[in-house]
Amino acid sequence: MADGAGFAVDVGAVARLLGELRSLRDDLGGQRGQRLDEAVSGSVPVSRAVARFVDRWDDGRERIRDNLGSTIDSLEAALRMYAEVEQAGTNAFVGFTR
Repeated sequence: MADGAGFAVDVGAVARLLGELRSLRDDLGGQRGQRLDEAVSGSVPVSRAVARFVDRWDDGRERIRDNLGSTIDSLEAALRMYAEVEQAGTNAFVGFTR
């Protein structure tokens, strides 16, 4: 709220934020974690530990990606609602001035 004049949304800032969130979501959906072959590590326990870590890491990335998708959907819906309210206000004002 600026100077008590009412509620305002910086649509451009929200649109930029949406772009950044989409980019982050897409980056998180990329390549899955690498496994460490026991021939390379020289140790079965080390290779298994790396595999467990990678599995958890991939699962965590998937959860973050899902949460980002929900956040993106909510922000897009909020922007649509804001645009509808703005348009309704404009339409009401135009009707009032005729």
